[in-house]
Amino acid sequence: MRKAHAPRPSFAEEMAELLVGRVRLAAAITVAGTIVFEVADVVEGRISVALHAIKLVQLLFVVGLVWLLRRPVPRRLGIAITVVSVCVISLGAVGGGVVAYGADTTSILLTIITMTAATVLPWGLAAQAVLVAVSAAAMGFASPWMEMPDGMIYPAVALALAFAVSLYSAWLFNSIRFERWQAQSALFRSEERLAHEAAVSSALARVTREMIASLDQPVLLYRLCALTMEVLDARCSHTLLRNQHGDGWVVVSTCGHPAPVCDAMRGLVLEGDWLRRLSTRDAEGVTLAPAPPALAAHCKSASFICMPLRRGGEVVGVHLAGSAERSRLTRDEERLAGGIAGAASMALANANVVADLERASRLKSEFVSTVSHEIRTPLNVMLGFLEMVEDPEFETAERGELTRRIRTVAHDLLDLVESTLEIGRLEAGRDRAALERVDLPPFWRKLAESCGRFPCRQGVTLEWGPPPDVTLATEPKKLGIVVRNLVGNALKFTERGFVRVTAEVADDRLLLRVADTGIGIPFEEQGAVFEMFRQANGHESRRGGGSGFGLYIVRTFVAQLGGTVALTSTPGAGSVFTVALPLAAPARPAPGTPLLSPS
Repeated sequence: MRKAHAPRPSFAEEMAELLVGRVRLAAAITVAGTIVFEVADVVEGRISVALHAIKLVQLLFVVGLVWLLRRPVPRRLGIAITVVSVCVISLGAVGGGVVAYGADTTSILLTIITMTAATVLPWGLAAQAVLVAVSAAAMGFASPWMEMPDGMIYPAVALALAFAVSLYSAWLFNSIRFERWQAQSALFRSEERLAHEAAVSSALARVTREMIASLDQPVLLYRLCALTMEVLDARCSHTLLRNQHGDGWVVVSTCGHPAPVCDAMRGLVLEGDWLRRLSTRDAEGVTLAPAPPALAAHCKSASFICMPLRRGGEVVGVHLAGSAERSRLTRDEERLAGGIAGAASMALANANVVADLERASRLKSEFVSTVSHEIRTPLNVMLGFLEMVEDPEFETAERGELTRRIRTVAHDLLDLVESTLEIGRLEAGRDRAALERVDLPPFWRKLAESCGRFPCRQGVTLEWGPPPDVTLATEPKKLGIVVRNLVGNALKFTERGFVRVTAEVADDRLLLRVADTGIGIPFEEQGAVFEMFRQANGHESRRGGGSGFGLYIVRTFVAQLGGTVALTSTPGAGSVFTVALPLAAPARPAPGTPLLSPS
């Protein structure tokens, strides 16, 4: 940021400085006039000790005035010194009139002195009035001792008019100087505002330029902290993003501390009302808040400028700039902080879009590889079984067993193709839930029979609990796919123990649970398993097989049926998937009665 201009001097300060220069000009005029009159006296033959003494006193006062005002002094003191000196010069002119010149010449000298003072010296009406009063009083007092030529009435009238004009001139010139100072001050303030605007705009342009120059999030966040310290002159800067569960803020980047302190601060989880309130603020939401205890333990900033980072209308992070303790932000700081928040939000959104695109591309490649593998494996099995069937050495009974296995593998392959097609319908938005009333007990028995044919490892048992006698508002086909996918996944990833399927009613909702004693899912991967083409435990998932979109279908179908799905899991101990579905209304029409048409 460009520093502000030095404050403009006040009118009194400017006039005090101007007075120094003008006094020197008036002194030069006075010295020149004294020399001219001295030459004229010599030419006229006026040789008088008293007259020379008067001129010497005038010159001494002029020299003293210039010495006293060799540098600016307070305006009132400068004007007082100048008034005294000019009055002495005026009294000297009257004394010269008494000694040698007469009333007419003295009138001319007083006119010159008062008019010169009014036009040259920036001292205003009051000082000019003092000079006029002293000059008039001295002239009136000394008139009886002066030589009075005939027609003295005209010089007297001219002198009076000169006194009046000098008073008006002093007032007018002072008013003009004041108006000019006001205009220059307004121009100065306007230039200062423009300079501020230019500095703020330049700083914001630089922040935006550097923010959009990087798409790597760690680099972007570090540059954000460094730029914030520079632009806002902050002691330190930190960036916090919401954690996965949305109940805290994690320090992901920091700047302004020694490396060990920065390393210790990264990963800190902060909570607090002042952070939660940011998500409800309107506009830019820039606030000034005291340092939270978790950060105060590491940095010396007493307060923080808090800048919310938004994605649409949601606050996804907070950017902090540490500063000394104060009660409010300046207008420039609010603009800069708001601009930084906007630029950082936009840059983070761009980085997230690029990361999502890269992730989508990577998942697409993984999906093609996975599906290719899942299709190739059963095809190879089928071709192997067909070669065995064609072998004449096999007995009829053995060929029947091989045919059954070929049929099983073919059904698995068909399920894979149907799941892939189902994904396409879901993504295209052509799939709608057709809800109907379904009695749970008979539906549950059919599911048990279907899932009982799933292959499982030796030492693993499938336990199927009894259902409650309730009626659901659901689509049987989709609910069946949900349960079969959950049970099939559990059997694939359970090497020993059990897979337990239960159903119970709680809070007017049906809870379907599929629990297993399998490999489990790490906490940091639990949110990703419901995404399309995602599998947790990559190596273990490959051992269990699967295309990676079974749980995505589960989540989507459960949402269409008006329910929710939750996961709790411990690596090495197993997982529990809980599906919560709404019950049907109390009325019990015949099962199969549609509640909602597919349209």
